[in-house]
Formats: sequence, C-alpha cells, structure tokens
Amino acid sequence: MYTMIREGGWPMWFVLAFGLTALGTAARYAMAPSERLRALARGFGLTTALASIQAVAADLAAVGHNVPANWEQMKMTNELLPRLLLQGFAECMAPAIMGFSMVTLAALLYGLGRARVSPSA
Repeated sequence: MYTMIREGGWPMWFVLAFGLTALGTAARYAMAPSERLRALARGFGLTTALASIQAVAADLAAVGHNVPANWEQMKMTNELLPRLLLQGFAECMAPAIMGFSMVTLAALLYGLGRARVSPSA
C-alpha cells in the first residue's frame, strides 16, 4: 500500500481519506441500515470514485509536464522516451487501482446492508 501511495503522489491522500470513510460508512450501514447511512454510503462511494479519477488526471498531468521539462537533463533518446512514459503511466494508475478497490469493497458492504433492509423471500 505504501508503494501505491508513493507512486500516486499527493492526490492519493484524498483517495485514501474518502475511500476509508466510504468503507467505514458502508460497514456501519451493513450492520445497522438507516436512510441517513444509506445516503452517506452512496455519497462517499461516489466521492471516492471521483477523487480517483481526479488523482489519475493530476498524475498524468504531472508526467506530461515533467518529461518535457527535464528533457535535456535526462538526455532523452528514442529508446528511453517510451520506457519513461510507460513507467509514468503505470504509476498514474495507482489512484484508480486503490480508489476503485475501495469503492468495490464499499459496494459489497452496501449490498449487504440493502439485503438486510429488503430480504428476498
């Protein structure tokens, strides 16, 4: 998890904060469903998803700005550029991986709470 936070940069702290809040709210909803917790669980899940997308965009922008800015310093070659861009792209996916993993787990907990409210016969 530390590696993902390091690769994702500072936007990962928003993904982590909203994701943990979404997980906690969804867990509370699964244990004791209420309309208030239902709205909070859905809202924090959506917020986590949007924060993940924003973090990926911020990371891609950082790669796009830093590669040209350091072109001379890195003595860029045709062989090095694709490798550098692919590494940057891979690191940019860390917020999406972590954020959507948390949204998936929160959705599972939310589903358990919904099943408690309206069990099927």
